[in-house]
Amino acid sequence: MKTSVTRKIVILTIILMGFIYALPNALSDKTLESFPDWWPKNQVSLGLDLQGGSQILLQADLNEAIQDRLSSVQDDLRTQLLKGRIAYKNMRSSRSGDQDGEKTSPALTFELRKSDDHEAARKILRNIPGVEFDLKGLRYTVRFQKDELNRLKDNLMARSIEIVSRRINELGTKEPSIQRQGRDRILVQMPGVDDPAHVKAILGKTAKMTFHLVRGNAQSKTAPPGTFIMPVIENGETIEEILLEKRPLLTGENLEDARPDKGEQNDPRISFSFDAAGARKFSEITRKNVGRRFAIVLDDRILVAPVIRGHIPGGRGVIEGRYTFKEVYDTSLLMRSGALPAPLTTLEERTVGPDLGADSIAAGEQATVLAILLVGLIMLVIYGVFGVLANLALLVNLVLLVAALTTIGATLTLSGIAGIALTLGMAVDANVLIFERIKEELAKGSSVKDALKEGFDKAIATILDSNITTLIGGALLFQFGSGSLRGFAVTLSLGILISMFTAISFTRLMVMSYMKRISPNKIPL
Repeated sequence: MKTSVTRKIVILTIILMGFIYALPNALSDKTLESFPDWWPKNQVSLGLDLQGGSQILLQADLNEAIQDRLSSVQDDLRTQLLKGRIAYKNMRSSRSGDQDGEKTSPALTFELRKSDDHEAARKILRNIPGVEFDLKGLRYTVRFQKDELNRLKDNLMARSIEIVSRRINELGTKEPSIQRQGRDRILVQMPGVDDPAHVKAILGKTAKMTFHLVRGNAQSKTAPPGTFIMPVIENGETIEEILLEKRPLLTGENLEDARPDKGEQNDPRISFSFDAAGARKFSEITRKNVGRRFAIVLDDRILVAPVIRGHIPGGRGVIEGRYTFKEVYDTSLLMRSGALPAPLTTLEERTVGPDLGADSIAAGEQATVLAILLVGLIMLVIYGVFGVLANLALLVNLVLLVAALTTIGATLTLSGIAGIALTLGMAVDANVLIFERIKEELAKGSSVKDALKEGFDKAIATILDSNITTLIGGALLFQFGSGSLRGFAVTLSLGILISMFTAISFTRLMVMSYMKRISPNKIPL
């Protein structure tokens, strides 16, 4: 019946730390301010369904982004073919499609004019990294290799999530949750946001920014080679159409910062600055093109197309026009957060009011309290004194679970509360297995000491087996589930792990301490 001092210290220290980390959840923010700085003050974050807010499910058009990458391969290939004096025709790229019942990735096709150029063309294509090609007659079909395609898609999604996070954080949303779902979807949850229209508008813009020299006013609907036509729009009306040089001299990748500002007449404007490389390019552009118009284009819309009055060193500038303060704020936010590598479309939108969240919390609290009372009553009736000890372990289990959720920064959802209620019912299952095993040993005629020892030791295998199978289910729910389903998986899995600790370690410590103190000849079961 002895437990080593080290084992006692470890068990009691874990429980004490659990109470310390769980305590802030029972106190108000004002009360926590009076606590010393070293005291943990984090609280469990409430999910969208508990505190209200908005949820948006976005889908990234990865094929369009892959096609853009393929366009750069097309430019490189065209240069190499011309350099090798290889005649070709009909070079164009296409989006994904169906071929023989299978989805195909974006592809680049072209035809050779002479069959004698096959060997030289193959050599050029083999030197382009990450691509593969098929040949039918004189026609080549070029695609990214499967591994390269997967790598590109993973990078595109990682960059998209990063930029979505920047834009959401710039809006000042409190504790947003931004997660990847599946291959090409992003789930955005914004607690406290009850009108997602503005957020959706910000997220839906690609924010692809380029800087072009203006060739002049468009004299016809057809643009000369190397140029394209774009309208200048003010207050919703087209005031002129101008020719822009197709090749941008600068892109948004060189932009370092963009902020709302006010001009001399208190009119809203945008101040922007470039990084070191962008500043050098901007300085060189303005030095060489004094007197020419220079257009700043954002998402196929000309923000401004002023005349370069003189050399502008330092890489700083302003965008002035007939803008409202809201337009200036939103545009500067998009500029500094960066361009999305793939267009995003909204698949699903949900809004939960705070009143519904409060009702959910109240219902969850009632369910949890009821679960504790019923389980505690049953354990007390069936197992007497040992039932009291099991109930103490159950309360410690709840405290440690709250502490674990707080420590890892988990978000508690309504499904998570269901997971807690279920965990409390399952938490005493290990104690039941132990107590019933002890009763079996007593029925065999074992002594009190041997019955206690064998009861705990032999029940461990069954406890581990039953809980590990449930943990596997929880892991699969977390891996393949989404949203609140993952919250349920987290609370369920943490609760199971903690219940094994409290049953195997803490309950054993209490039982052994109790039996040692009263030294009975009979176990009170």
